[in-house]
Amino acid sequence: MSEQNEKCILIKGKAGMGNRLLSVATGLLYGRITGRKVFVDWSDETYSNRNENAFGAFFHVNDIHSEVPDFSGKRIAPAIWDGHLDESASVRVESVTPGQHGSDSLRQYSVDIRNTNYAEDVLIFCRYTHGMKTLRRHFADAFSRLKKHSNANILSGLFSEFICTDIIQTKVDTFANQNFHAPTIGIHIRHMDRSCGLQPFLKRVEALRKRIPQSTVFLATDDAELNTIFQNRFGACMTDKWYPRSGNSLHQNNECPDRTENGIEALVDMYLLAKCDYLIYPGSSTFSWVASLLSTNPSAVFMDIEQYNPKARIKRWIRDWLYT
Repeated sequence: MSEQNEKCILIKGKAGMGNRLLSVATGLLYGRITGRKVFVDWSDETYSNRNENAFGAFFHVNDIHSEVPDFSGKRIAPAIWDGHLDESASVRVESVTPGQHGSDSLRQYSVDIRNTNYAEDVLIFCRYTHGMKTLRRHFADAFSRLKKHSNANILSGLFSEFICTDIIQTKVDTFANQNFHAPTIGIHIRHMDRSCGLQPFLKRVEALRKRIPQSTVFLATDDAELNTIFQNRFGACMTDKWYPRSGNSLHQNNECPDRTENGIEALVDMYLLAKCDYLIYPGSSTFSWVASLLSTNPSAVFMDIEQYNPKARIKRWIRDWLYT
């Protein structure tokens, strides 16, 4: 099939790094199942400074292309994107259904991956989480081997194909070599997690340090105030990065001086968390979960701080059963 007639899938970025990576992994597998060429468009304002496609600044993936061609004259699905492929998902949503950025609303801006027989030339895919549960109905023939694997194992396998660009890998390796000694305890805390208190995080770290006093503590957070707390209490190390004013989001922040660098910093933290022997995190965070999926340490221990939180469990159940 000539490139002119190739059928494609274009994955639009939405929300933060964890959400985006889960979406890309799903779109990549869907593209392979349907035999479509996969493109990723992260030229929105979250990690792009001047509408450049930031995905190529972060990753190399054999079957993913970040140089998005001109799709003029191509048949597009969903039709809501006709004539608007240059827009980001957030801009398109705001133009058509202002303020309605939830998962339910986002469905109309993405193809339904239950269907593998779209006649259109270019399919637009965009979502907040993975879709492995939905894709399982297509695990036949060359993909039947995936049936025996869990969603997490499938995603881990896909993420193993994501090769960080040299600048990210160098930052990760340099920091780990200089700071990670003996068993490493990684903690991921978002500002929003402070609403449930720091005590659950602190107690887990204290218990581990009591058992493994020589362990290194690494903190990844969007809240600069936590750095001082964890440094004073545990001698924690953390990467040097830009922080927003307390209570503000780290991404999609108009005060961010360099959004692509902000994405690089996020990925450095994510891959460093993946290197840790212990990971303490809030289970509702896709960033934390993706970090655990990136881990290649078979003996790593993952400790979900929200494991027994009924509200968090219900929210996760709804997300997993309705949107995956």
